[in-house]
Amino acid sequence: MTESEPKQIKTKLQQRQERAGYEAAVRLQEQLDEEERQRIAIVHEEASSFNIEEWEDIQATIKADEDLTQRIQAEEREKYSEAEKARLLAELINQRKRYFSKQRAEEKRNKPLTQAHQRTYMSNYIKHMGSHTLEQLKRLSFD
Repeated sequence: MTESEPKQIKTKLQQRQERAGYEAAVRLQEQLDEEERQRIAIVHEEASSFNIEEWEDIQATIKADEDLTQRIQAEEREKYSEAEKARLLAELINQRKRYFSKQRAEEKRNKPLTQAHQRTYMSNYIKHMGSHTLEQLKRLSFD
C-alpha cells in the first residue's frame, strides 16, 4: 500500500491568478504565432521575386542571423547567475502579487452597497441634514 500525497487545496485567488497567467501566456503565444506567420508570408512573397544569386545571398544572411541569435542567447543565459535569476524571479512574483492586490482592492471599492448599508447611509444623510427626526426616519423605506 503506498501513501498518497495530500492534494494541495488552491484558493480561489490562486486559481484566478493561475487562470489569468495561463490566459496571458496563451494570448502571447497566439501573438507570437501570428507574427511568425506574417514574417514567413513576407519572406515567401519577397523570395518569389529574386533570382538564384540573390536568393543564395538571402539564405546566407538568414543563416548568419540565426547563428548570431543563438550566440547572443547563449551569452544572455550565461550572463545571469543562479542568485540573479532567483532575485529576478522573486521580483516578478512580488510584482504579480502587487498587481493582483491592486485589482482586489479596486473590486472592493467598486462593489455596490448592500441594502442594509444603503439604508444606514441614507438614514445618516437625512438625519444630519436636519430635516427629519429619528422617529420619522424609522417609518421611511429606502428600497
